[in-house]
Amino acid sequence: MLNTFTDLRSYPVCLEDGAQAGTLDDLYFDDRDWSLRYLVVDVGGWFSGRQALLGITAAERPDTHKRIWPTALTEPDLRSAPAPQAEPTVAEREEMAAWHLATDRPYLTMSGPGVGYTPHMAERHLAAASEPGAEPETETHLRSMDEVSGYSVTGRDDGLGTVADFLVNPLDWQVRYLVVDTGTWLPGRRAVLSTEWVTAVLWSEQRVEVDVPRHLVETSPEIEDLPGLQRSEEESLFLHYAMPVYWSR
Repeated sequence: MLNTFTDLRSYPVCLEDGAQAGTLDDLYFDDRDWSLRYLVVDVGGWFSGRQALLGITAAERPDTHKRIWPTALTEPDLRSAPAPQAEPTVAEREEMAAWHLATDRPYLTMSGPGVGYTPHMAERHLAAASEPGAEPETETHLRSMDEVSGYSVTGRDDGLGTVADFLVNPLDWQVRYLVVDTGTWLPGRRAVLSTEWVTAVLWSEQRVEVDVPRHLVETSPEIEDLPGLQRSEEESLFLHYAMPVYWSR
């Protein structure tokens, strides 16, 4: 079963013992391979005004029956995590890297009170965790689902609508599909497009380009239950767009 970003945002994020760690604020993914990398969690009940950046290695599969998102975090993990600011010093980076090595759990960092996470901030922390003093690439590849929601989507020949949601596979943490609100040109429809068909994400223009023509979107199979997307429905989608299926490779 796939999970929608919209649905996951309503799930409490829980510690290993079941206690609620906070609420999900955002998900970060790598725009090079559309893999999920981080959960951004508001942990106000534990640390007033802070957000935790939770690496995907700490996340268990979302429980769709209890509607919670379990993790491997313990209360000591949460309490002992460093709290680097938006511009961490070399000393702060070394402290964070030492904590990662000591716990052998490189999956949690925190922003300071009143400082929200950004993808560039997350990339900086990732560099610091892997090698003290290391600098991230100039162009970050971490992207925020909250930010990309609402981006315009264009096909080969015309506009298709806007990004309305994402479908994530909890078995491999791949962002498999974009859900596109087709707007006024095709009212009442949600087009499901594979992230493999994305040819470019133009962050400066807030636009996603996909390699599909508009007329195929107009006649694409309608999918009502997005989280319940079946393999047969996926096959119909790929067949309709004449694209090779990802699961046969």
